[in-house]
Amino acid sequence: MIQITYAADDGTSFAAPKHGNLGEASNTTTCGSFNLQPDEKIIQVNGRYSARINSLQFVTTKNRKVPDPACGGTDGAMFTDSKLGYYLSFISGRSGVTLDAIQFHWVKFLGMTYN
Repeated sequence: MIQITYAADDGTSFAAPKHGNLGEASNTTTCGSFNLQPDEKIIQVNGRYSARINSLQFVTTKNRKVPDPACGGTDGAMFTDSKLGYYLSFISGRSGVTLDAIQFHWVKFLGMTYN
């Protein structure tokens, strides 16, 4: 299951609906939550997938990797998504009983680059 809360610079926030559930997977780990610092952006997403999204890990401009790579499911193929000079703006996808499709939407950094 995944739920994302988006926070704006003015302090307002929006909690998106929860997607998927833990289902019957025996190899999943509950991951908890994390917060980005005010000047921190997500610049890469790593994960695993099969018929569903099994795990996600986010890499930030401060080189933090959250959550721990052991978090989530351990089966399926690995993937990495990033775009040099861009940061993650929002996530969309599809879910039923499980999260089975996900897309990352990237926005260009203005006046600076991260790699």
